[in-house]
Amino acid sequence: MTTTPSTPSTALPGRPPVVDRATWQAARDELLVREKAHTREGDALAAARRTRASARAAPSTSGTCGTPSTSTPAGSPPPS
Repeated sequence: MTTTPSTPSTALPGRPPVVDRATWQAARDELLVREKAHTREGDALAAARRTRASARAAPSTSGTCGTPSTSTPAGSPPPS
């Protein structure tokens, strides 16, 4: 049977310690600040990505762009 440790300094292996509500709330508030900063940084990166200059694509030399397809979708009868 698993038991909860009686002192906050004694944690079960692989588990965080059991603490009082005020300690838990303080740790949660600190983590929330870090999470918000992480989200804002991701938003700033996405905004920079959307507003960066773009380059023209090189013209295609393969001759496949814009040419009609001669293949038929799977399961379709060939054109007559």
